[in-house]
Amino acid sequence: MTIPSDPLFAVEVLRVLVQIAFANDEISPAESVAILGQARARGVSAAEVGRLEAALAGKGPPPAPDLGMLRLHREEVLTLARELAALDGQDEPEGQMVMLLEELLGG
Repeated sequence: MTIPSDPLFAVEVLRVLVQIAFANDEISPAESVAILGQARARGVSAAEVGRLEAALAGKGPPPAPDLGMLRLHREEVLTLARELAALDGQDEPEGQMVMLLEELLGG
């Protein structure tokens, strides 16, 4: 899974991925490593990485993504969402979130 290099867009993608990861009410280690690793690799601010870490650890609500920005790159976002959903082998709840995301992004 490779998140786009634009830090502003990367933040929004990572935020939506956290939402998808929470679909089954738990975050797998693979999901957490993938999300945080990409956040750091893409130059996301330390404050935002902290918010993502807190959300992934269950210490705060998952941050809301900017759907308007995500709509501009719909297919790329959906591909990344599907890749994340497959990481923990529990496709059902996360797959449903991906379908909802498709609708929210205009599909």
